[in-house]
Amino acid sequence: RDPLVEYKVEAARMFDDLLRSIQSAVAHTIYHVSLVQQPARPRPQRMVTNRAEETTGPTKAAKKVGRNDPCPCGSGKKYKFCHGRAA
Repeated sequence: RDPLVEYKVEAARMFDDLLRSIQSAVAHTIYHVSLVQQPARPRPQRMVTNRAEETTGPTKAAKKVGRNDPCPCGSGKKYKFCHGRAA
């Protein structure tokens, strides 16, 4: 007999045994589970505020420097050749 074939046959048999034992253990565990109901936790109370006081209006984003705009550092170069250059 070829040892490689024997090894593969034995490995397949052992794998099938492993699957059967796992399925058996899972089924055994599922049938023996008991559910315990925990008391409900109280929800944290939220403060109610006036929404008009919270809103201060829309905020404007800082103006984005374009690639071909002069660099804001004052070097006189285009942004893409000064601080916009990839490292």
